[in-house]
Amino acid sequence: GPMETASDVATNLSPDTTYQYRFCIRTEDGGGLCGRPESFRTRPDDRDVVAGAIWSPPIVPLGPGPGIEVDVRAESDGSDPVGTVSVTPGSYYFRIADSGPATCLRIVGNRVAIGFVVADPTGAGFPDINQVAFVEDNGPIGDRWGKVTVPDAPLDCPDPSTAVVSWTTPVSGNITITDR
Repeated sequence: GPMETASDVATNLSPDTTYQYRFCIRTEDGGGLCGRPESFRTRPDDRDVVAGAIWSPPIVPLGPGPGIEVDVRAESDGSDPVGTVSVTPGSYYFRIADSGPATCLRIVGNRVAIGFVVADPTGAGFPDINQVAFVEDNGPIGDRWGKVTVPDAPLDCPDPSTAVVSWTTPVSGNITITDR
């Protein structure tokens, strides 16, 4: 019959591991067809990682307290960042977090700079807000964070070790920086 295509998504794979697979389908007449065995190898676990969340208590009745949640990965040189950053209070409306995809990542020691662009969450047509978030990883307690607004989408992150930022020291959570 005509050529058909199929796909499947594999999740929870281990890094630097070879996996083998074979696609099989059931035909309309109840029979089956299988392709030839194939294999692929996952990438090594050598990416920089910044993950976690830190926050302060809510400001009742105003809404969430200051905080940041981040889950970003990038090549060891900081290129090809993947993931999102979310900070509160938000710039458009304090109850709506500033959230966006990472555009750059730079790790120096126990500090990281992560660029991201916040699109208008209200749908009112406001311009994007370009931000760089900074996190200082001080172990399971004592992390701190800050952010700055920048004029253009941050494609090259500044040196976080020399960042001039108003630091916020939250009371809960933890962010871990892994520099490969």
